[in-house]
Amino acid sequence: MKVRFYATLRELTNAVEIDLVCGGEAKVRDVVALLVKRFGDAFAKEVFNEDGSLRVKILLNGRDIDFLKKLETEVSDKDTLHLFPPIGGG
Repeated sequence: MKVRFYATLRELTNAVEIDLVCGGEAKVRDVVALLVKRFGDAFAKEVFNEDGSLRVKILLNGRDIDFLKKLETEVSDKDTLHLFPPIGGG
């Protein structure tokens, strides 16, 4: 599967896009765990709030996982995940 990073996540991972093999019956939760393992604590702090909730917006093939099964959304090797960091402004 492809994982695309945006804004500050690109800087943190030093990548615009990476390829992952997720295997059968993988969920978004599993992909995020692989990304945390690969990119470390700094990545985890950008992705999760202190209470364990997501800080980032995740789209699966252009669809917000909040409108699917959230972290329990199933993924396949043909999918693309897009990770957007929180954006503030005024």
